[in-house]
Amino acid sequence: MIEAAMFWNEPNNKSHWDPELDPDWSIFADTVTRAGRAVAAINPAVIGMGGRLVVAGYHQDGPRQVNMQDWNWKGIDVVNAHERDPAVHRQGLQEAVAAVAGGRAGGRIDLGRLLTHVYPLDRLGEAITATRDKPQGFVKALGAYG
Repeated sequence: MIEAAMFWNEPNNKSHWDPELDPDWSIFADTVTRAGRAVAAINPAVIGMGGRLVVAGYHQDGPRQVNMQDWNWKGIDVVNAHERDPAVHRQGLQEAVAAVAGGRAGGRIDLGRLLTHVYPLDRLGEAITATRDKPQGFVKALGAYG
């Protein structure tokens, strides 16, 4: 049974594709498109008994049809990952800040391996260019105030 599947059609993420092999991202986009079409109907056969479907990305290009009877029979949990309640947004942001607060000393998540570049706000344009061009060793950047 499939544990998880992710179709990521986001060509600015060079960690998932080699731009030297596919400079215009056409192979990447075609692969993601074909994979998405293969499960376009969200075939219940790929979701096992008691499984979970998390809707984290949905293109607003028309309605979908699913076999609700099969989903009900299998006890499939369907979770919408798009939250609209501002209080829940705020709580998520507070939890995220708490997870990294204190950097290497205090947070549960060490940003040291992710945060590879720091830019003062007056060089924000350069930081944005780096997120697009991904210079050697670049993972994430921080815009620093002051």
